[in-house]
Amino acid sequence: VVRGDAADFSDPEPFDIGFWSQFFFREGTRVAALETLFRHVRPGGLVAAPVVHATGDETRAVLLRISLLRVTTQSWGVPDRTPDELVEEFRSAGFVGASVVDQGARSMLVIAIRP
Repeated sequence: VVRGDAADFSDPEPFDIGFWSQFFFREGTRVAALETLFRHVRPGGLVAAPVVHATGDETRAVLLRISLLRVTTQSWGVPDRTPDELVEEFRSAGFVGASVVDQGARSMLVIAIRP
């Protein structure tokens, strides 16, 4: 576990897998965090980020959970990204093969590969 600004992170060895907890990155910090992630994952390595998105068929409990997450993260300045928008963020950062993996109860992961 490393504590600090993600944009300042440095390690001489590349990682096989990177996890981006995108719910903690405000709008103005996201590009730099993804650039750091790109630099530190080896070519062929996998990256993943969680995303939560309502589709309209959720139970009340799931909708409340999604609403609470949105209120919390937006109060921190974190944008509410749809799965497709998060896929595009990964693509813009240079990752390839970005796709959404449904984990149930509207919890999803966006996964991509470092070329």
